[in-house]
Amino acid sequence: MQISNFFYSKLLLYGEYTVTLGSGALAMPFSGFAGSWVFNDTSDVNVEGLHRLATFLRNDADLSNMYDTKRFMHGIENGLKFVSDIPTGYGLGSSGALIAAFYDRYCNTPTKDLVQLKSILGATESAFHGASSGLDPLVSYLNRGILIDESGVIELIDLDINDYGYFLIDTGISRQTEHYVDIFRQKLRQSDVFAGAVRQISEENKKAINACIVHDKDTLWQSTKNISKLQIRHFEEMIPPQFMELWFQGLQSETYTLKLCGAGGGGMILGMWADSNFKIDFGSDIKTISI
Repeated sequence: MQISNFFYSKLLLYGEYTVTLGSGALAMPFSGFAGSWVFNDTSDVNVEGLHRLATFLRNDADLSNMYDTKRFMHGIENGLKFVSDIPTGYGLGSSGALIAAFYDRYCNTPTKDLVQLKSILGATESAFHGASSGLDPLVSYLNRGILIDESGVIELIDLDINDYGYFLIDTGISRQTEHYVDIFRQKLRQSDVFAGAVRQISEENKKAINACIVHDKDTLWQSTKNISKLQIRHFEEMIPPQFMELWFQGLQSETYTLKLCGAGGGGMILGMWADSNFKIDFGSDIKTISI
């Protein structure tokens, strides 16, 4: 029996990696995947994540006081589950959706302050993968686009991206974000060339975000293509080898372009058609999802 609304996955359209350095970011909810609370559901759902969250809260006095942890534990013991089709390790915010749903159902005194809300959600999501920015659960909880500018100001944004030509490629690979973040940080420390490429990507991200907001498709395409070129040259560890040729083909043909969707290494790859009325059939081996 479903007992809550759906909490959707998220797409980080622009800002992967560079957002950790103070660059802007644009994240949107994606209704292609979602999760919700259910009671006494007969489906085979792993509740390990709920127990992990409960244990984490018991060991954090500040957070445990924010939530009705006793009611949460009672629910788990009596068949509470979070049923979700958001794939884990894909950069789509699977743990973020769970935390958003948890906050919605069990927070004692919800806040409307975006900075405070993002901080609380991030601290709670740390139960699953260390330090969290809170962006994923914030998008899922509010079901709104989130724009973060270079000074860290958070803005809610309603943006219809259905006609922008975006699509997703499912790599079929689950990965650990932390591994690729470590690679990024190491390269940033050791290579001036890589640091320069990251600065270039930050500038292109800014252009792409602005173009996305004002619906400037020409600039959006050019900036997204520039990001794609920089990533395949400098972020090769984050691109699964079996998708390298497809990545190059897009740049050479200029019919589509590909970029990382989150940390990379697997999960989803974000694509954009140069002309959404002219799409290529990648074949049955490549699973694509329209946005």
